[in-house]
Amino acid sequence: MYTIDADGQIIAPVAFDGRKIVYFNLKGHYEKNSDMDKLVHDLHCVNPEDMYFDVLRDCVYKYKCTEEGRNKMCEIMQNLINESNAKSRAEGKAEGSHETTITMVKEMLKNGASLEFVCKCSHLPYETVLKLQSELLLS
Repeated sequence: MYTIDADGQIIAPVAFDGRKIVYFNLKGHYEKNSDMDKLVHDLHCVNPEDMYFDVLRDCVYKYKCTEEGRNKMCEIMQNLINESNAKSRAEGKAEGSHETTITMVKEMLKNGASLEFVCKCSHLPYETVLKLQSELLLS
């Protein structure tokens, strides 16, 4: 599994998460009226009534044109937003906690605490505390 840019160039390998992903070159040149040409057409359609494939048309119609489908899409989008917000809050808390730890470590070092004691209190690796001490000595 690879990350692929817009030109189809492989950027980097990525971890497989179990989803099945199919990539289409929507600007490709397909035989006129072939199934692939019709699928590309359907993927560009705004109005489900203009689609060729029944399965795709019915699914798009359900989510775009019925009250139940629109409500479901709103629910799905709200869940995605909530998950994103929760992740952002967690990342923000972790970053704030790390910054607080770094500030505490610097203060401990300024006040003459031993590297071993600072490592024990902060749960930071010895190398990290040593680097912070070096930065303090250079400033």
